[in-house]
Amino acid sequence: VNSIDNRDDYIVKDLVVFPNPTSDNVTYSLPTGSLSADYVIELYDNVGALIYSTKESVGGTIIQSFKEYESGIYTLKVANQKVQYMQKIIVTK
Repeated sequence: VNSIDNRDDYIVKDLVVFPNPTSDNVTYSLPTGSLSADYVIELYDNVGALIYSTKESVGGTIIQSFKEYESGIYTLKVANQKVQYMQKIIVTK
């Protein structure tokens, strides 16, 4: 199920992340081209606390490690000035 929510030319979409659930790394692809701009990548724990943040200047395939995180549900948020992607990630150990 994908959800799209338009708010004043700002688009919120689901991000395709695999494998999910994971105990190791996850892979996701960020758009390149017209939507590609500096992305802010943030990871939140199950109570909404920010536990990781970084910036990527280009789109493409991203591999992110979840090895150091405990079992649980995390929210991955990736945003730039035009679009915001959010996806729940389940970590199992």
